[in-house]
Amino acid sequence: MHSLFLVSPNMYFENPNISNTDNLIVPVGQVFGSRNAPSFYCVLADLREVLATCCVDVPLDDLHALVRQCTIAIDTSTPLCTVPADSHHPPLPVTKLVCMYNASYVDNNAVAAFAEHITQASNHSVMSAFEVFGHGDARRGDCLQERKWEPEVTEIFLFLGFCINTYNMTVSWPIYKREGLHLASEIAPWGNFLSFNLQNVLTQAAKNAFSDKRSWWTCSRIYLLRVAVATIHQMLETLLAPEDSPLWSWPIALYLDRDHTHRAYSNASYGGLGGWSADFSFL
Repeated sequence: MHSLFLVSPNMYFENPNISNTDNLIVPVGQVFGSRNAPSFYCVLADLREVLATCCVDVPLDDLHALVRQCTIAIDTSTPLCTVPADSHHPPLPVTKLVCMYNASYVDNNAVAAFAEHITQASNHSVMSAFEVFGHGDARRGDCLQERKWEPEVTEIFLFLGFCINTYNMTVSWPIYKREGLHLASEIAPWGNFLSFNLQNVLTQAAKNAFSDKRSWWTCSRIYLLRVAVATIHQMLETLLAPEDSPLWSWPIALYLDRDHTHRAYSNASYGGLGGWSADFSFL
């Protein structure tokens, strides 16, 4: 876990659930590694996340210098993407809708809020970082430094290697990462899930490679038919699909539990797919 530390809420934090006196937090455990190890940092990141949601708005003149230099680039040409509420995700009350969302994970941080609140939300995130990690000293600089600060506020950002679009509500795997994998890899380990032909070839090749007729020195060799190799290369080419291809860009709603709207039933017999659906009227 991590060692003892103190938190002193300042004037930026006004929440009835937080005492006006200093809060003493005593975690249980011991740090294995340095102070920048995840076991130490993640607990502090969680604390910063909570404090950010407790901030109150300040006059524009009191915004932190990092926030004042920000520019906002948000698309307003099309309506916001909305998802109907269901039993898994009931509608939010007005008090929740106006709240910002701050998520911290190791050294990644994401802030979400409606356009009219994003400036204050960014300030909440900055001030909570300084509250937890301090403003630094002569030996150690600030936890947020201007030379590393990205001043553009946008609904499209990279988080943990994935491109998140909070306007279109999609999660994408960036094409430059797919291009890197395409150049570095000659195999598609997930290919056997997409092609019965390839799956059968790989299964038989693996059996032959470890048969009793082969010696220990050659038992690890696997031979593939030309058609199987062609299938692998064909699937590798999907890595080069356009940036917004549905192969690599999915709506965020598909990653969340939702109530079903329609039902369709099918059998799983290869070569004889069929099924029925009362909702779509097919049999």
